[in-house]
Amino acid sequence: FEPVPKNFEILKQATTDYKNIHCYPLALSDVSGYATFYTAVNPSKPEKPCQAGSLLAPKERLGVSPMVYQDTIQVPSVTLDDWAREHDVSQ
Repeated sequence: FEPVPKNFEILKQATTDYKNIHCYPLALSDVSGYATFYTAVNPSKPEKPCQAGSLLAPKERLGVSPMVYQDTIQVPSVTLDDWAREHDVSQ
């Protein structure tokens, strides 16, 4: 599950040779629909994709991390139960 479009493309490319890995451009959440996603940037590596983004607004992490959360995007979100039902996963 990777909701950030740029990161999702990297994930798909990195896993293309693995038939047992399935990628979904979704955020796992407690609500299915759309959600605000806080994207992160590492100021020392601004050109590299960062995986520190979150559906939760950054709080305490800001005091102990070099990450900067300057942008938000709207991403599709799904509950794990809804996803499992949709993909016929019963266990």
